[in-house]
Amino acid sequence: MMWKPIVAAALIAVPAVVGPGEVREVRIQPAGDNTEIVIFTGEDVEPREFLLSDPTRLIVDLYGAQVADLRGAYEGIGRGGVIRFRSSQFRPDVVRLVFELTGTIEYATDASVGRFVVRFANPGGSFAPWSSATAGDTPLAMEDRNPAPNVSPSPDDIRRSFQDDPPRITVAYDSASMLDVLAGFSEFAGVSIVPNAAVADVVVRGIDIRNQQWDIALDAILASQGLGWHMQSEGILIVDKLEGLLARDTLQTDTRVFRINYASADSVASTLTGLATPGRGQVVAYQ
Repeated sequence: MMWKPIVAAALIAVPAVVGPGEVREVRIQPAGDNTEIVIFTGEDVEPREFLLSDPTRLIVDLYGAQVADLRGAYEGIGRGGVIRFRSSQFRPDVVRLVFELTGTIEYATDASVGRFVVRFANPGGSFAPWSSATAGDTPLAMEDRNPAPNVSPSPDDIRRSFQDDPPRITVAYDSASMLDVLAGFSEFAGVSIVPNAAVADVVVRGIDIRNQQWDIALDAILASQGLGWHMQSEGILIVDKLEGLLARDTLQTDTRVFRINYASADSVASTLTGLATPGRGQVVAYQ
Protein backbone atom coordinates (compact mmCIF):
# COMPACT_ATOMS: atom_id res chain seq x y z
CA MET A 1 0.00 0.00 0.00
CA MET A 2 1.33 3.40 -0.94
CA TRP A 3 0.80 6.28 1.46
CA LYS A 4 0.57 9.82 0.14
CA PRO A 5 1.35 12.75 2.40
CA ILE A 6 -1.57 15.10 3.01
CA VAL A 7 -0.68 18.77 3.28
CA ALA A 8 -3.17 21.08 4.99
CA ALA A 9 -3.11 24.60 3.61
CA ALA A 10 -4.59 27.52 5.52
CA LEU A 11 -5.49 30.80 3.87
CA ILE A 12 -4.59 33.61 6.24
CA ALA A 13 -5.69 37.17 5.53
CA VAL A 14 -2.70 39.49 5.75
CA PRO A 15 -3.11 43.26 5.40
CA ALA A 16 -1.62 44.65 2.23
CA VAL A 17 1.76 46.33 2.61
CA VAL A 18 1.20 50.04 2.20
CA GLY A 19 3.37 53.07 1.70
CA PRO A 20 3.01 56.33 3.60
CA GLY A 21 -0.36 57.93 2.95
CA GLU A 22 -1.64 55.20 0.64
CA VAL A 23 -5.07 53.59 0.77
CA ARG A 24 -4.58 50.04 -0.40
CA GLU A 25 -7.42 47.83 0.78
CA VAL A 26 -10.98 47.92 2.08
CA ARG A 27 -12.56 44.93 3.80
CA ILE A 28 -16.15 44.25 4.81
CA GLN A 29 -16.25 41.48 7.37
CA PRO A 30 -18.51 40.00 10.06
CA ALA A 31 -17.67 40.58 13.73
CA GLY A 32 -20.20 38.72 15.84
CA ASP A 33 -23.55 40.43 15.29
CA ASN A 34 -21.83 43.43 13.71
CA THR A 35 -20.45 44.44 10.35
CA GLU A 36 -16.98 45.95 10.18
CA ILE A 37 -15.67 48.13 7.38
CA VAL A 38 -11.89 48.00 7.70
CA ILE A 39 -9.71 50.43 5.74
CA PHE A 40 -5.97 49.79 5.52
CA THR A 41 -3.82 52.86 4.96
CA GLY A 42 -0.27 54.05 5.36
CA GLU A 43 0.90 56.16 8.26
CA ASP A 44 -0.03 59.82 8.84
CA VAL A 45 -3.55 59.44 7.43
CA GLU A 46 -6.36 61.21 9.30
CA PRO A 47 -9.84 59.69 8.81
CA ARG A 48 -13.08 61.67 9.12
CA GLU A 49 -16.52 60.21 8.55
CA PHE A 50 -20.15 61.31 8.33
CA LEU A 51 -23.53 59.99 7.18
CA LEU A 52 -25.86 61.18 4.43
CA SER A 53 -29.44 60.04 3.86
CA ASP A 54 -31.77 59.27 0.93
CA PRO A 55 -30.06 56.92 0.21
CA THR A 56 -28.02 56.21 3.32
CA ARG A 57 -24.33 56.70 2.59
CA LEU A 58 -21.33 56.51 4.88
CA ILE A 59 -18.64 58.96 3.74
CA VAL A 60 -15.06 58.41 4.88
CA ASP A 61 -12.53 61.10 3.98
CA LEU A 62 -8.88 60.14 4.46
CA TYR A 63 -6.69 63.22 4.80
CA GLY A 64 -3.07 62.97 3.76
CA ALA A 65 -3.88 59.98 1.56
CA GLN A 66 -3.48 58.88 -2.04
CA VAL A 67 -5.46 56.22 -3.88
CA ALA A 68 -3.17 53.26 -4.51
CA ASP A 69 -4.73 49.93 -5.47
CA LEU A 70 -8.40 50.88 -5.24
CA ARG A 71 -10.03 50.94 -8.67
CA GLY A 72 -12.96 53.33 -8.31
CA ALA A 73 -16.40 51.70 -8.08
CA TYR A 74 -17.16 48.31 -6.54
CA GLU A 75 -20.63 47.05 -7.40
CA GLY A 76 -22.44 43.99 -6.16
CA ILE A 77 -20.99 43.78 -2.64
CA GLY A 78 -24.42 43.01 -1.16
CA ARG A 79 -23.47 41.87 2.34
CA GLY A 80 -23.47 43.09 5.92
CA GLY A 81 -25.69 46.05 5.05
CA VAL A 82 -23.26 47.38 2.41
CA ILE A 83 -24.62 47.57 -1.13
CA ARG A 84 -21.61 49.02 -2.95
CA PHE A 85 -18.82 51.52 -2.51
CA ARG A 86 -16.68 53.82 -4.61
CA SER A 87 -13.36 55.56 -4.10
CA SER A 88 -11.88 58.72 -5.57
CA GLN A 89 -9.03 61.19 -5.13
CA PHE A 90 -11.41 63.85 -3.82
CA ARG A 91 -8.65 66.44 -3.42
CA PRO A 92 -4.89 66.16 -4.02
CA ASP A 93 -4.40 65.08 -0.40
CA VAL A 94 -7.82 63.56 0.38
CA VAL A 95 -9.20 60.16 -0.62
CA ARG A 96 -12.99 59.85 -0.36
CA LEU A 97 -14.73 56.50 0.14
CA VAL A 98 -18.52 56.40 -0.25
CA PHE A 99 -20.34 53.32 1.07
CA GLU A 100 -23.98 52.96 0.07
CA LEU A 101 -25.88 51.16 2.83
CA THR A 102 -29.22 49.36 3.03
CA GLY A 103 -30.54 51.66 5.76
CA THR A 104 -29.80 54.09 8.56
CA ILE A 105 -27.16 52.93 11.04
CA GLU A 106 -25.63 53.84 14.37
CA TYR A 107 -21.92 53.20 14.24
CA ALA A 108 -18.68 53.31 16.21
CA THR A 109 -15.16 53.87 14.92
CA ASP A 110 -11.74 52.60 15.92
CA ALA A 111 -8.60 54.20 14.53
CA SER A 112 -5.04 52.98 14.86
CA VAL A 113 -1.88 53.44 12.81
CA GLY A 114 -2.56 52.06 9.34
CA ARG A 115 -6.10 50.90 10.12
CA PHE A 116 -9.52 52.54 10.43
CA VAL A 117 -12.63 50.54 11.40
CA VAL A 118 -16.30 51.49 11.20
CA ARG A 119 -18.54 49.07 13.12
CA PHE A 120 -22.36 48.83 13.08
CA ALA A 121 -25.09 46.25 13.70
CA ASN A 122 -25.40 43.78 10.83
CA PRO A 123 -28.94 44.26 9.44
CA GLY A 124 -28.91 40.91 7.61
CA GLY A 125 -27.82 37.33 8.09
CA SER A 126 -24.36 35.80 8.16
CA PHE A 127 -22.08 36.65 5.25
CA ALA A 128 -18.65 35.89 3.87
CA PRO A 129 -15.91 38.54 4.18
CA TRP A 130 -15.26 40.77 1.18
CA SER A 131 -12.03 42.51 0.19
CA SER A 132 -11.21 45.04 -2.50
CA ALA A 133 -7.93 43.17 -2.99
CA THR A 134 -9.78 40.11 -4.32
CA ALA A 135 -12.97 41.75 -5.60
CA GLY A 136 -12.07 40.95 -9.20
CA ASP A 137 -12.08 37.25 -8.35
CA THR A 138 -15.62 37.30 -6.95
CA PRO A 139 -18.38 36.68 -9.53
CA LEU A 140 -21.18 39.24 -9.55
CA ALA A 141 -24.81 38.33 -9.08
CA MET A 142 -26.83 38.45 -12.30
CA GLU A 143 -28.48 41.76 -11.39
CA ASP A 144 -25.06 43.33 -10.77
CA ARG A 145 -23.32 42.31 -13.99
CA ASN A 146 -24.81 45.20 -15.90
CA PRO A 147 -25.24 47.93 -13.29
CA ALA A 148 -27.17 51.03 -14.24
CA PRO A 149 -24.88 53.76 -15.55
CA ASN A 150 -23.97 56.51 -13.12
CA VAL A 151 -25.39 59.54 -14.93
CA SER A 152 -24.52 62.97 -13.55
CA PRO A 153 -27.41 65.46 -13.36
CA SER A 154 -27.59 67.93 -16.22
CA PRO A 155 -27.54 71.71 -15.62
CA ASP A 156 -31.32 71.77 -16.23
CA ASP A 157 -31.80 69.00 -13.65
CA ILE A 158 -29.81 71.03 -11.11
CA ARG A 159 -31.82 74.18 -11.75
CA ARG A 160 -35.08 72.23 -11.39
CA SER A 161 -33.83 70.89 -8.04
CA PHE A 162 -33.96 74.49 -6.76
CA GLN A 163 -37.39 75.22 -8.25
CA ASP A 164 -39.30 72.04 -7.41
CA ASP A 165 -39.10 70.37 -4.00
CA PRO A 166 -35.44 69.97 -2.99
CA PRO A 167 -34.70 67.08 -0.61
CA ARG A 168 -34.46 67.97 3.06
CA ILE A 169 -31.32 67.68 5.13
CA THR A 170 -30.47 67.53 8.83
CA VAL A 171 -26.91 68.56 9.69
CA ALA A 172 -24.90 69.75 12.68
CA TYR A 173 -21.42 71.29 12.54
CA ASP A 174 -19.04 72.30 15.30
CA SER A 175 -15.54 73.41 14.28
CA ALA A 176 -15.95 71.96 10.79
CA SER A 177 -14.01 73.16 7.78
CA MET A 178 -16.20 74.94 5.24
CA LEU A 179 -14.60 72.72 2.59
CA ASP A 180 -15.94 69.66 4.44
CA VAL A 181 -19.37 71.29 4.76
CA LEU A 182 -19.52 72.01 1.03
CA ALA A 183 -18.30 68.50 0.23
CA GLY A 184 -21.15 67.06 2.28
CA PHE A 185 -23.76 69.19 0.52
CA SER A 186 -22.26 68.30 -2.86
CA GLU A 187 -22.54 64.59 -2.08
CA PHE A 188 -26.06 64.94 -0.66
CA ALA A 189 -27.56 67.02 -3.47
CA GLY A 190 -25.55 65.56 -6.35
CA VAL A 191 -24.31 68.98 -7.50
CA SER A 192 -20.83 70.29 -8.24
CA ILE A 193 -19.66 72.96 -5.79
CA VAL A 194 -16.43 74.89 -6.35
CA PRO A 195 -15.23 77.10 -3.46
CA ASN A 196 -13.06 80.16 -3.96
CA ALA A 197 -9.59 79.91 -2.40
CA ALA A 198 -10.62 82.37 0.33
CA VAL A 199 -13.27 79.91 1.56
CA ALA A 200 -10.68 77.31 2.60
CA ASP A 201 -9.88 79.05 5.91
CA VAL A 202 -13.51 79.39 7.04
CA VAL A 203 -14.48 77.27 10.07
CA VAL A 204 -18.17 76.56 10.76
CA ARG A 205 -19.20 76.43 14.42
CA GLY A 206 -22.46 75.99 16.29
CA ILE A 207 -24.65 75.07 13.30
CA ASP A 208 -27.63 72.76 13.90
CA ILE A 209 -30.15 72.53 11.04
CA ARG A 210 -33.05 70.10 11.17
CA ASN A 211 -35.22 68.92 8.30
CA GLN A 212 -34.75 71.88 5.96
CA GLN A 213 -34.56 71.96 2.18
CA TRP A 214 -30.89 71.55 1.33
CA ASP A 215 -30.63 74.76 -0.70
CA ILE A 216 -32.16 76.84 2.11
CA ALA A 217 -29.83 75.16 4.62
CA LEU A 218 -26.82 75.91 2.41
CA ASP A 219 -27.90 79.55 2.01
CA ALA A 220 -28.21 79.95 5.79
CA ILE A 221 -24.80 78.41 6.51
CA LEU A 222 -23.06 80.51 3.85
CA ALA A 223 -24.80 83.71 4.98
CA SER A 224 -23.66 83.13 8.57
CA GLN A 225 -20.07 83.20 7.32
CA GLY A 226 -20.41 86.19 4.97
CA LEU A 227 -20.45 83.93 1.92
CA GLY A 228 -22.75 83.44 -1.06
CA TRP A 229 -22.95 81.47 -4.29
CA HIS A 230 -23.84 81.80 -7.93
CA MET A 231 -24.57 79.17 -10.56
CA GLN A 232 -22.63 78.94 -13.78
CA SER A 233 -24.37 78.04 -17.03
CA GLU A 234 -23.05 74.47 -16.66
CA GLY A 235 -24.88 74.10 -13.33
CA ILE A 236 -21.75 74.42 -11.15
CA LEU A 237 -22.18 76.37 -7.90
CA ILE A 238 -19.37 78.83 -7.17
CA VAL A 239 -18.99 79.79 -3.49
CA ASP A 240 -17.19 83.01 -2.61
CA LYS A 241 -17.20 85.89 -0.16
CA LEU A 242 -20.04 88.34 -0.70
CA GLU A 243 -17.72 91.13 -1.77
CA GLY A 244 -16.20 88.86 -4.39
CA LEU A 245 -19.61 87.98 -5.79
CA LEU A 246 -20.76 91.60 -5.68
CA ALA A 247 -17.66 92.65 -7.58
CA ARG A 248 -18.75 90.35 -10.40
CA ASP A 249 -22.43 91.25 -9.91
CA THR A 250 -23.22 87.55 -9.72
CA LEU A 251 -24.63 87.20 -6.21
CA GLN A 252 -27.55 84.76 -6.27
CA THR A 253 -30.72 86.64 -5.30
CA ASP A 254 -34.17 85.38 -4.39
CA THR A 255 -37.48 87.06 -3.59
CA ARG A 256 -39.58 85.61 -0.77
CA VAL A 257 -42.70 86.74 1.06
CA PHE A 258 -42.95 86.22 4.84
CA ARG A 259 -46.15 86.58 6.85
CA ILE A 260 -45.56 88.52 10.10
CA ASN A 261 -47.64 87.96 13.23
CA TYR A 262 -47.68 90.01 16.45
CA ALA A 263 -45.64 92.88 14.96
CA SER A 264 -46.18 95.54 12.32
CA ALA A 265 -44.62 94.93 8.93
CA ASP A 266 -43.11 98.43 8.97
CA SER A 267 -41.22 97.86 12.23
CA VAL A 268 -39.82 94.52 11.07
CA ALA A 269 -38.85 95.97 7.68
CA SER A 270 -37.02 98.83 9.39
CA THR A 271 -34.95 96.36 11.43
CA LEU A 272 -34.16 94.06 8.51
CA THR A 273 -33.20 96.87 6.14
CA GLY A 274 -30.06 97.47 8.19
CA LEU A 275 -29.07 93.83 7.68
CA ALA A 276 -29.58 93.75 3.91
CA THR A 277 -26.57 93.60 1.60
CA PRO A 278 -25.80 97.19 0.49
CA GLY A 279 -26.87 97.83 -3.08
CA ARG A 280 -28.42 94.39 -3.46
CA GLY A 281 -30.80 93.40 -0.68
CA GLN A 282 -34.18 95.07 -0.27
CA VAL A 283 -36.95 94.74 2.32
CA VAL A 284 -40.48 95.86 1.42
CA ALA A 285 -43.41 95.97 3.86
CA TYR A 286 -46.84 95.07 2.49
CA GLN A 287 -49.75 96.35 4.61
